[in-house]
Amino acid sequence: WIRNVLTPNKLFGTRSCYSGFEGFVDSRDNFRSCHLTIYEPDTMTRNSVALIVWGIVLIIFGCCSYTHIRRRLHRRFVLAKIERRKPGIELAGGGRNALMHKNKTMQRR
Repeated sequence: WIRNVLTPNKLFGTRSCYSGFEGFVDSRDNFRSCHLTIYEPDTMTRNSVALIVWGIVLIIFGCCSYTHIRRRLHRRFVLAKIERRKPGIELAGGGRNALMHKNKTMQRR
């Protein structure tokens, strides 16, 4: 399957002519055919390769950043968890939640 970009009355620009009309010429630059419209791609078509490459680079950068941030947050969470479980520092309720602390104090009475 070959993708045909040009219609029958268009051709890609040659020489230094990028816009307007052009035709097939002989060795003396005399037109040997009807004038054809030069195909002028729109901005998206013209820059499609650059857009695809930049899109891939941004996706890879985004994935790497997401992974790095997720690892840092997980490490911070684990260090905070270790810090909470350190012996010697007695918080209200001995590191338990407030409900368990309330129940324990009520049992002592």
